[in-house]
Amino acid sequence: MAVLTKSGDGVADYLDKCPDTKGLTAFGGCPDTDGDGISDNEDECPNIAGTKALKGCPEKVVDADGDGVPDADDVNARRKGTAATMGCLDADGGDGVVDKEC
Repeated sequence: MAVLTKSGDGVADYLDKCPDTKGLTAFGGCPDTDGDGISDNEDECPNIAGTKALKGCPEKVVDADGDGVPDADDVNARRKGTAATMGCLDADGGDGVVDKEC
C-alpha cells in the first residue's frame, strides 16, 4: 500500500507537521532550509544557520530600525518598513508596492 504524502517527502500526511511542504523525515516532514538542524517551523531565523540555544538564529537578532524585520532579512535596515515588504517602506497605506527608494 502506498503512503499518502502530497508533498512527496515520504512522511504520511496524517503524521506530517508540514504536509504542504517537502521536508525531512527527521523533522516530521518539515524542511530545514538553512541546514542548522532546526526545522523551519521551529526556527526563528530559517534562512540563516544558527544554534538551538538561540532558536535557530546565529546571534541575537538585531532589528536596528524596529520594523519587526531582522536586519539580516531587511532590504533596508536603516529605514522602518513592513514585514510584508521585507523592511521596505510602503508609505501610501500598505498596498504592497514598495516606495521608489526602499
